[in-house]
Amino acid sequence: MNESHVYTFVIDYHGGTYLRQNRGHNIKRALHAFMNACTKEKDYDFFHVLATALQDHIDGGQWPVSVDGLDGVWCVSCPVNDHLALINIVETTIHPTEDKT
Repeated sequence: MNESHVYTFVIDYHGGTYLRQNRGHNIKRALHAFMNACTKEKDYDFFHVLATALQDHIDGGQWPVSVDGLDGVWCVSCPVNDHLALINIVETTIHPTEDKT
């Protein structure tokens, strides 16, 4: 069975909550796809800055960590413009019969 994984990124930053989704075979690929998509955002410069800050954080060895007691849920935080961005990532497995895209 060919499964697809969708990763939902829930970003809490400076009083706002932002949502994005990316597909990937695993968390690392989805995270890189997320950062790549952020650099292409045209409507809001925050995502450009977030992608750069998150890449710097990852380059420093700070990958998202799995949330204890939950399957398919990770968390990472990083400083962005003197504020903390908290990023929760939730994996959803979509089976071919459920995939509507």
